[in-house]
Amino acid sequence: MSPNDPQQKPDNDSNGKLGIGWRTVGFFLGLLVGGALGAAALYFFDAEKGEERRQSIIGAAGSLTGGGADDMAEHDQMVTGRVETELFRDASIPKGQISINTVDGVVYLRGTANSQEQIDTVERRIKGIEGVEAVINLLRLPATAR
Repeated sequence: MSPNDPQQKPDNDSNGKLGIGWRTVGFFLGLLVGGALGAAALYFFDAEKGEERRQSIIGAAGSLTGGGADDMAEHDQMVTGRVETELFRDASIPKGQISINTVDGVVYLRGTANSQEQIDTVERRIKGIEGVEAVINLLRLPATAR
């Protein structure tokens, strides 16, 4: 082919500089986007931490759209129910003397218990329940008569 052949495409632009064609730019852009999507898929579908990462993104999206507060309140009610079920299954725990409420996964205990050992046992058992982020133990011993 001669340099004046109309079927041959030049490798440079009108200024004489070598240029990168749009096809090449599209190819590398496709590689970049494909690599990013592949990395994101590996990150979110990881066997060990993937579920936790997906839930954090869902929670963040829910809080941006305003749906997070309702979901958290529902979660807190579920945690309170689990705590009450586990705790009051033991007949030695004074059901009418302990109040339980949960805010953002933190369980608050209020009321009286029969002994310091019982206060410590209640707190330890609650910390092992799924969904409990922390325990604020405000339980106290009954006041002694003077």
